[in-house]
Amino acid sequence: MSLSLYDLFVSMGLFAKSIVIILAAMSIYSWTSAFQKLYQIVRSQGETRRFAPSSPASCRKSNSTARSSSPRNKRRATWRASWVRRSPR
Repeated sequence: MSLSLYDLFVSMGLFAKSIVIILAAMSIYSWTSAFQKLYQIVRSQGETRRFAPSSPASCRKSNSTARSSSPRNKRRATWRASWVRRSPR
């Protein structure tokens, strides 16, 4: 008895064969899903690059100043800064 995949599969029982077939099907589904997501990401990046030159300059700027000026974010930044000062290093 050799250890080739075919010989192993032939020598398996019905239950083991069904598990191997189910795992193979799930693997194929998983890889298909991963490649679909990769394709969607690449396609959306291309669409973003085509759209970005036609968008207004205000949309391309970073909104970091607008986000940090809200009162809630100022409270969070203050709390984080006070926590960092108090924590022992």
